[in-house]
Amino acid sequence: MSIKNFPEDDRPREKLQVKGVKALSDAELIAIILRSGTKQLTAIDVARNLLESVDSNLGLLSKQDYGFFKKQKGIGNDKASTLAAAFELNNRAKMSTQFILDKKVTDPSVVTDYFVPYLASERTEKFIVLCLNASNKIVQYKTISEGSIDASIASPREIFKFALDYLAKYIILIHNHPSGNLEPSNADIKLTHRIREAGLLFDIKLLDHIIVAGEKFVSMRELRIISD
Repeated sequence: MSIKNFPEDDRPREKLQVKGVKALSDAELIAIILRSGTKQLTAIDVARNLLESVDSNLGLLSKQDYGFFKKQKGIGNDKASTLAAAFELNNRAKMSTQFILDKKVTDPSVVTDYFVPYLASERTEKFIVLCLNASNKIVQYKTISEGSIDASIASPREIFKFALDYLAKYIILIHNHPSGNLEPSNADIKLTHRIREAGLLFDIKLLDHIIVAGEKFVSMRELRIISD
């Protein structure tokens, strides 16, 4: 049965117009992007099947590419392109610099809510430094280095040059482990202590060093590797 034959209140577009976008389910929102289904499936059916392919994990779905979408039942070239573009646009919006600037950091989740989605699917290590002011608000961040799949080289000199340029009172380090291993390596721990000690010379305190592996993370402060 076509969506056109649904009661008007159950049609995604009409429902959005009357009740607002937040009233729609994930499947209904995807159905609007798809616009149409197949002879056997409505757009909502196709959307539900798509969600089932990732165990209804919308975050995981948003990281898929054109090739993945093209393989799904009821999705051809045009729909696959549209989905890939829509999710990428959403991912870019989340990573807009303005989205996190001026956020006050009260716990690791303020940082991880922003950076875990960004780093989760990276295949090489990225080492990022966040600069914070005396009010614990983020004033700027920068990817200091990008390494191989095994290691990233973070230069203390470059870290503190960046921190001094933005008059940082505090810094937070964050990097990913493409291997999926959450445990801080000996090299991670040594670098953390080195950066912490160097910060004392500049009166710039290292608040935390966060490691991301897939959708998970660990905080070295919470692990007590960093302490006041």
